[in-house]
Amino acid sequence: MRAFSEETADAEIKANLLYRLAKRKAWKGKHIDYAHWLDGMGPRLRKRAEAQAKVLIRENLVLVKPAHYGPQVSLNIREHARILALIGESALM
Repeated sequence: MRAFSEETADAEIKANLLYRLAKRKAWKGKHIDYAHWLDGMGPRLRKRAEAQAKVLIRENLVLVKPAHYGPQVSLNIREHARILALIGESALM
């Protein structure tokens, strides 16, 4: 994925967050720590990335598993086609 500018669209941020989970193969039973999922977005985009992460969770594209050491996230396998379409659309931009 390409570097982000301040004018980065929310759709690109969402696609990048989904790509990060897909790249780590976080489907079904494999989970990634919520804080690590957002790492690397940079201080300027961190708040926007957190807001878009909450949108992805509300849209049921990302599942949250509560754990005693912090929330874990994974991609919803039932939304596989939609997730790959969102990632692919962003790659074409």
